[in-house]
Amino acid sequence: MLSLRLRWPSGVATVSLSSSASFAELRAVAAATTSFAEDTLLLSHGFPPAPLSLASEASIGAELRDMATVLVSMPSASTGQAVSTAPPPRASAKRKTPPSSSASGGGVATLSSPAPPAARKARGGAGGGGRRRGSALQLGSEEAIGSSLLSAVGGRRMHSEDPAAAFLKAASQSALAHHREEVHANERFQAALGHKFEIAVSDASRRADGEPTEATARYKVGRKWHEESFTLLSLPELRGVLLAVLEQLQSDPSSASVELLKPFKMAHVSPRVFWNMVHHTGGDVSAGLRSLLPAQDWSFLEERDKKLSEKAAANYRQAEDERERKRERAARRKAKGGAAAAEDAEAQEGGGEEAEAEAEGEAEAEGEGEAEAEAEAEEEEAEEEEEEEPAEDDADGWEARGRRAMLRDGEYDYACACLNRALLLRLDAAGGEARHVSLARPWYLHGSALLRRAQAMSLLLARGDAAEAAGAPDAAEAAAAEGARLSSEWRLSGAAAIGRRVRRFFALHGASDGTVVAWQPAASEEEPSEDSVWRVAHDDGDAEDLEADELDEALEAAREGRTLEQEVELLMEAAWEALEMSVALFAQQDDARLPLAEAHERLGDAALQNEQPERALHEYGEARALLLALREERALPPHDRRLADVEFYLGITQLQLGALDAARAHYRQAAATLRLRRATLERARLDAQIERLQGEVGGAAAAASGERTSGDADGVGTEIDDIADIIAEIERRLLELDQLH
Repeated sequence: MLSLRLRWPSGVATVSLSSSASFAELRAVAAATTSFAEDTLLLSHGFPPAPLSLASEASIGAELRDMATVLVSMPSASTGQAVSTAPPPRASAKRKTPPSSSASGGGVATLSSPAPPAARKARGGAGGGGRRRGSALQLGSEEAIGSSLLSAVGGRRMHSEDPAAAFLKAASQSALAHHREEVHANERFQAALGHKFEIAVSDASRRADGEPTEATARYKVGRKWHEESFTLLSLPELRGVLLAVLEQLQSDPSSASVELLKPFKMAHVSPRVFWNMVHHTGGDVSAGLRSLLPAQDWSFLEERDKKLSEKAAANYRQAEDERERKRERAARRKAKGGAAAAEDAEAQEGGGEEAEAEAEGEAEAEGEGEAEAEAEAEEEEAEEEEEEEPAEDDADGWEARGRRAMLRDGEYDYACACLNRALLLRLDAAGGEARHVSLARPWYLHGSALLRRAQAMSLLLARGDAAEAAGAPDAAEAAAAEGARLSSEWRLSGAAAIGRRVRRFFALHGASDGTVVAWQPAASEEEPSEDSVWRVAHDDGDAEDLEADELDEALEAAREGRTLEQEVELLMEAAWEALEMSVALFAQQDDARLPLAEAHERLGDAALQNEQPERALHEYGEARALLLALREERALPPHDRRLADVEFYLGITQLQLGALDAARAHYRQAAATLRLRRATLERARLDAQIERLQGEVGGAAAAASGERTSGDADGVGTEIDDIADIIAEIERRLLELDQLH
């Protein structure tokens, strides 16, 4: 039995069909559920959605999984094309088969389909044509906006007949043009970094000194070659242009405008200068800038390379803060023990031999206290790093371990493995019912980890730091060396997988090829089983042990020649499906509005990652509405960071859609919330300081209380610094928006 989630512009419903049911039966159920005409409706599935092209009598079980999302749409009357609820698929090919760790379900919806057109109001009366009044924009609801936007993009009505269509068409064209320019800039930048370009100088146009003035850059994007013509600048001219730009940009008090000289932004704002830099200095534009103007401080060129996304950076800061707090606690314990021993020794000073003996005893106690403090600090640090893995059936333990890996350490690969195991254990406990409401949180955590892993790999692709997995020449040597190091517990033969090539993907490294060199049986087994462990020798000299399901995935990736980009697409698909499942399950719970808001926000992150700003706007809007409702009910403080986060990402989304005023409003609201948060934290830090001072006055008991609050105060200080950085970033973005007007 399959449970399928039908999604259409005005609603969502879950239906149940046998896995052997025909495609015609599915169409009939979809038509009855949505009230669409069965002979004209269009069914789509996948990520991004693709039409289901099955014969009427074909079984749906071969194409659809349990809890899959099916998009239902109707053809447009004006164009004859289906009005999809999702944006068009990207040019790059997408795998239809989800990864083994993916969740079932999925689908993307971004725009509402047009509502039935309202009957036109007849202009009656005789006696000639009076002056027609201009009509106001009628955008009072989401349905109206969706209808107007679809009409503006695909309809034939004149702008004078529908001002809303004119407005939305202009907005959509502006957003599309902006997005295309960003895509082209990224393609130029990646081609230059990867040396996938050719520059041909034209002989048709030359200056008086005989130097050519025109050239054509030919660069590869996927399997296609693109060409762009540009005006050639001599090396002195190029140096002069850069000096003039630097002088002009550095005169800006904000100093934020010099960021336009970063290679990626240069490729966006001035392709001519970018291609001239590539022509004269090679594909590494950053190195070229340094060689052209060595006296200039170019340190800002590397700042973005060192900076992760806002949320990934927050996770990294959390890990650093935790380690710093441990070091500070250890230092305070040492200082406290030393001070106490010194005071006692001073009190005994001048007391003769007996006093000296006591002082020596105190000194020994001091040393023991320091050693004890150091041991305690080391034990705290090792408590989590060397923690034993939970029992195989401990879902809580695996979930907690996965959350720590994802949120504190940033070990997204391990986080995915832990949270996937926790999800499977909870799924078994729920009797295999994937839609059980108790699984809302596990689905959310699983999807969040997959999304973080995909984002980390995308960052590698964007920065050009991903490791190449092309089969190193010394693969056989690496495999032989690893096999020689193995103990007798490992078997070098007796399994078909021995000697086969595998491909693994790592969030902080990229793709890595290797060879299966040995296997270790479970208990007294003589043949490989699901419980066996497999040793893989990577071509770069590293080695790792894989379980059976991990080995199957690695073998499949190598057999397909899967690229890192394709792996990112698979992870995004799995993350999307898991997060959609969590949203559906949280929505069934009356007391889960806050986690529901978080799930909507993660879906917005996934939409932005997949270049779907319309869907991101919807998801962030849902999250914002839930958070604002909780704030109004005083269930959420007005300075909660989640309110600022969602406003900030709404600003980013509106900017991508070309809505500059809306982006500016969201940025300002995010900054206001963060300033309120900072003021609240500063007050808390002052209260903690007062409590510590009271402890110094009130004696040892109060002092102990003050010591307990000192760690919290230190954490407050760190968050205040983080907030200051984020506010500065928002102000920089607002300044850039002002410069666009």
